[in-house]
Amino acid sequence: MSLTSLFRVGKPKVTETVNRFTCGRNTGGLGTGVYAYKDLDAALNDYSYKHNEQPIYELKNVCKNPLEPVFKENTYDLNDAGTAMRCNEVDDALLKLSFVNGINKIFSKKYNCKPMFDKECRNILKNKIIKSIQKTEECNKKYTKDDPYFGGKHCSQPINHLLNDLGFDCVLPTDKAGGNSNTYGSVILKETVDKKLGRKTVGYENIEDIGKIYK
Repeated sequence: MSLTSLFRVGKPKVTETVNRFTCGRNTGGLGTGVYAYKDLDAALNDYSYKHNEQPIYELKNVCKNPLEPVFKENTYDLNDAGTAMRCNEVDDALLKLSFVNGINKIFSKKYNCKPMFDKECRNILKNKIIKSIQKTEECNKKYTKDDPYFGGKHCSQPINHLLNDLGFDCVLPTDKAGGNSNTYGSVILKETVDKKLGRKTVGYENIEDIGKIYK
């Protein structure tokens, strides 16, 4: 599906890069990227907007193939899997991801199996998890060589690499699953942002050219 718009309070920026998203985090595990609300009403009710501290930006037509958790449990599992991957806890991540409905659906389409039921399918997912962790570690090693404290702002979490490998460009939970909450929210993955802009973004810097001020 294609989503028309997401709404962000304040200037868009890529957050939860690996210099900030360290092992042990409780939230932010849905991925490195631009976090926003699915619905305008949720943005209008954000405390920052109510006090007129920041404008609302509309991010249009960015997500083309999002992972869409329908139940809170799926969002929790995906978030926890993201944290586990950052902590290099492969088996914990595998267990959590095996019960995410959207992950099972994509495996059913691409590999004619579901990780929650099939051992061979779980092994495919496990190998993808390991490779995704390696990609993050390689990126972090490259950039922290010259900038130990902030080099990781160039690098995405392992969950990004996994979701991109599976063909997802965003994580957009339903309202009931936390897509409009300040705790989890919705995220346009960094790689999706980079592709749309035609350049590599750096964590926590304002991005002026991905959205427009709505109000």
